[in-house]
Amino acid sequence: MTVRTLRWMAMASLLLGGCMSGTTSTVHPSALRTSWDRLTGSGKTDSARLWDWVTAVPAGVTRADTVLPVVPFSTLVQLVPESRPAEIKVASAGDTQVCRISAIDGTAVNNCNQLHAAATRVVDSGKKVTVTVAAEGASQNPAMAAEVLPTKLIALSQAAAPQEQMLRVTADGNPWVLIREGGIRCKVMARVERTTGLMQVAVSLGVCWGDPVTLPVEIQADCDHVPLQCLTVSETLEALYGAPKKRRSTDGGSSEIVSFCKVSEKDDYLLPTNYRRLQQATDEAAKESTSPPPLPALASLPGVAYPGPAILGDARALSGFLLQRQIYQAGEPERIGWLIFSGEALRRGETVQISVNLGKAPHQLQFSLSKP
Repeated sequence: MTVRTLRWMAMASLLLGGCMSGTTSTVHPSALRTSWDRLTGSGKTDSARLWDWVTAVPAGVTRADTVLPVVPFSTLVQLVPESRPAEIKVASAGDTQVCRISAIDGTAVNNCNQLHAAATRVVDSGKKVTVTVAAEGASQNPAMAAEVLPTKLIALSQAAAPQEQMLRVTADGNPWVLIREGGIRCKVMARVERTTGLMQVAVSLGVCWGDPVTLPVEIQADCDHVPLQCLTVSETLEALYGAPKKRRSTDGGSSEIVSFCKVSEKDDYLLPTNYRRLQQATDEAAKESTSPPPLPALASLPGVAYPGPAILGDARALSGFLLQRQIYQAGEPERIGWLIFSGEALRRGETVQISVNLGKAPHQLQFSLSKP
């Protein structure tokens, strides 16, 4: 894992500053990036204070670097009419006519992972780029180029290889599952904290074309076929910093506690109502301990000490980044949020399934965990 990916996680507490309200911030994906990397000891930190994060590795999903970046001719005409598609002599395989995206600003694009990475960089820069397309399989036909806005390039990336509804894409060495449902794009990545039995799920959502839509419809998760509880800010802080308690049973998958849709509509979903109590308890315990204070579980950057209590950093990060259902419109920047799930099975589990409903049938995402 690299240190660059998902700066938004590492910098959350710094950017949110004094945010302790119930208002969700809208954060552009490029604003914050850090990795899922587990913090390692430096000789000054008590190893018992480190969080045991394990990356959830996607399973059973086609790798984007094995898929050609081809776009149906009809889609190219609709999305990028400035590419002069009428001048492209399209090669036909049976009744299917496709064009291949071969370069972005002169840099070769050989697969869908490279196309996705290029589109992400363009969104970060906000500048127009030149896209080169050619008829797939027609080596003697001239390639055509068009200058497009970042939103158009994202749309082309969304439309490429339409036969693959889900792809495994890699950003800075970290694995995401990209779900494509019409013009809706959703990226999902997850990691598990073994000592507390928590799972943090990062979700990026956007709409490339179509009508405004409220997303996500629903997200649920299980570990080794045991349903997981979706947590509020206070419940997450309690799991991280409170005294060990017996977890609520999720037998039967009670929708009141396993459903993101229902949990996220609670009045106190984003409020750290137990912050003061937990902070006071931590301060009292610190007076009788020679160990250094804990590092934040969520608002931490490898090699950099958080400028304040760990609970404060995590409370600010959770209040600002926990996912809520919102209206998404075509052309808007993607928005990123977190979900936190809890369950005893996560302490030693080996497989995780995340169910994501974007409006049609739920998408079942499979992840594997390294053995504890």
